[in-house]
Amino acid sequence: KSEIEALGPVGVIIAPGNYHHLHVHSCQNAFPSAQTIICPGVEKKQPKLKYDAILHETKPEEAYAADLEQVLLQGNRVINEVAFLHKESKTLILTDSIELIGDSTPGTNWVLRFWWKYLLRMWNVPKPAPEYQMGWNNKALAKKSMERIMQWDFEQVIISHGDNITEDAKNVVHRAWKSILG
Repeated sequence: KSEIEALGPVGVIIAPGNYHHLHVHSCQNAFPSAQTIICPGVEKKQPKLKYDAILHETKPEEAYAADLEQVLLQGNRVINEVAFLHKESKTLILTDSIELIGDSTPGTNWVLRFWWKYLLRMWNVPKPAPEYQMGWNNKALAKKSMERIMQWDFEQVIISHGDNITEDAKNVVHRAWKSILG
């Protein structure tokens, strides 16, 4: 908590995906004056969670609109996620729409390596999470969301699972989403 507070006051707590919401309540306890904004679908998984707003398709909340752009990734029956662009640092922020676990990822063990290498074929290969890959039900809608994101001016990508993308970010993201973008 002290490391976060050292960055400045916390004004907004965001649950960016319906698979990334488990620590919202503890964040609310730590920062009770912050607004809580959730990705569509979180309200169904945590019906008792108190929140101030649900993230929109493309319109950022006023509290962070000066700093962030956002797009709701659509077209998947399993997983919801809102992608963000931090404009000043040209950083794309994703949760599960790209995962990159491989040789340089700390904390991997033989089970994870076996799973990612031989079963998922994702070792050192940036791709959407398996839930995405199995859940596409409207690829045209997904493509529209991804094309909006690809229009953003980003140079690096922060992801929730694996190694961040710090070089050739646009091309890496395009390759990761090739099954949708074509």
